[in-house]
Amino acid sequence: MSKLFMSLNISPENFIALQSLAKAYMLSPAHPDRQSCVGNRGKGDTDMVKLRLFNCVRDFLAEGVGEQFFGENVAKPGEKENIEAAVALGEKEGGCEKLVWPRDGNKIISLVTPLMRRMVTNERQRLYAIDTRKGGKKEEKESSAEAQSNLGTPVHDVERHPQTPLDPTLQQSSTRRSSPATPPSMSVHTPSADTTAPPTSVRASLPSQTLLLATASEPFLTNINIFLTCDSSETKTIKLDERRISTTRPAHLSFYNYTAFIEQVKDMVSRAELLHPAIKNVGVTSVGLSDAESLRGLAAAANALQPDKDDQHPRSSASVQYTVKTIGPSGWQVIDSAQTWYHVLTERAFAMWADGVCNIIVELGGAQTVRKATQASEGTDREVQMEDA
Repeated sequence: MSKLFMSLNISPENFIALQSLAKAYMLSPAHPDRQSCVGNRGKGDTDMVKLRLFNCVRDFLAEGVGEQFFGENVAKPGEKENIEAAVALGEKEGGCEKLVWPRDGNKIISLVTPLMRRMVTNERQRLYAIDTRKGGKKEEKESSAEAQSNLGTPVHDVERHPQTPLDPTLQQSSTRRSSPATPPSMSVHTPSADTTAPPTSVRASLPSQTLLLATASEPFLTNINIFLTCDSSETKTIKLDERRISTTRPAHLSFYNYTAFIEQVKDMVSRAELLHPAIKNVGVTSVGLSDAESLRGLAAAANALQPDKDDQHPRSSASVQYTVKTIGPSGWQVIDSAQTWYHVLTERAFAMWADGVCNIIVELGGAQTVRKATQASEGTDREVQMEDA
């Protein structure tokens, strides 16, 4: 996926949006023929299948997506940003070629085709995994019933086996007997009880549809990426900082604590205020200045020497306002409460298109209108690693 992102040469926000549109287009129930454009692994695609997939991708881009992400006026990452992104993703080099739709139509189609194919193969793997689990549970029940009838296992011995979390009453009774910090079904996957599990009141307030979804398959969320951005003009967005919260399977971040997340965001905002004092005046100065002058002003502020801790004055209570948001299949969504936060994490944990990653945008500048993503510029990377449970 990282090589695919580098080859498209678009901003991270645009890549997330393009991925969501591609999934919705290829898996549309009204057009089942689109999934048949992708062949099966190991058998090889015939020329006819490849031609149908080519036409499908071309129609997808021609319906406005190509102009939206590869148009003449769409800002592209610079050479420096590509190099930094390549280093962060472990790639040797980043693509610097600027592709324009429809001038470079065939080239763009060839680069977007793997993304469209990936959406279909991920859905097939998800359905196969569900069918496999159903078949395994059925065989397990039959073998258990046969063993009980042949060996005459007492009823009280059977009750000591772990209960499946599909029945809420069984899960509650098991919780009362053992009294763990978290439910038995969550203790296997949660990195730590005090940092990942949401409060009981918040968990009870989650929509019933989300809770039913959580028992349908295993959660897969191992990375939460937080991007701190600031608008310097109507067409430029500068990435000031970036943090990555990650863990490894079988642990997951589906219930990463909302308070801990807000502390991370506030720390990033405070650090940005110290490193870039000019961000408090970006909304005023960028109106009358060109983009180049605004960027030079931010660069000068970033290169200024920081004062020693003993010489620092107390910060003003009027700090920079920010908006926390993320993007999904239905567009941009503002995260303004613990309930919204856990809903977003649960949605990403069970979405095959998310690939175990949840990207969060922290946009400086107050309660702004949620709009389409634009160019993301340079920033710093920081890793926040969590120990496995």
